[in-house]
Amino acid sequence: MLALTYAVDLGDTWLKGQTYVHALGREYLIRNLAYIVLCVVAAWTRNRRFEPHEGCPSSCKSARP
Repeated sequence: MLALTYAVDLGDTWLKGQTYVHALGREYLIRNLAYIVLCVVAAWTRNRRFEPHEGCPSSCKSARP
């Protein structure tokens, strides 16, 4: 869901026009694309670095088995 939020934000930004996109700078595009990629990796990986830690409340733990 978080990756979808970043993707929608990118789409909304592009709809506002080239001037608006350029005003945000290159970092905005790079940051959002990186966040989307990391969210997708976190959703599919078994690597513990991307998963919630033991101190995390049950509401943020992964629903995957």
